[in-house]
Amino acid sequence: MPHDRVLVLHYDDLAAQPHRTTNVVLAFLGLPLLPDSALREAAREAEEARFEAEAEARDGGRALAQAQARGEGAAWPVLGEEAAGRVMRAGAPPGDEAELGPRAGRATVRTRELLRDFYRPFNVELAQLLRGDQRVLKWNV
Repeated sequence: MPHDRVLVLHYDDLAAQPHRTTNVVLAFLGLPLLPDSALREAAREAEEARFEAEAEARDGGRALAQAQARGEGAAWPVLGEEAAGRVMRAGAPPGDEAELGPRAGRATVRTRELLRDFYRPFNVELAQLLRGDQRVLKWNV
């Protein structure tokens, strides 16, 4: 496939400049660009929808916990972030942890090294396919 038929975006760009990145996509597709006011309105609506979805999830979690306390509902407990973190650390030597991100929990340093080493050759190949875009190599650190 010709390079001019593929658009590769970096999430970092989207997170840092969502309006600009959206217009990059529109330009690539040959569509009219959106004014900043329309992009800001779409972002506001998306944020409101996310907030509502998170509130519904919290309310649903509370309802599930209350049902379980009464002996109703699911037969197993929902695994929360804290419990998931304990599972990820199970068997790891004390202090052998690396923070992966605010929502990712924690993983052992060895697990992170194994994943980095496994994906290194694929990241190098991806950088070559992206015509030398070295940003993907930051994942090899």
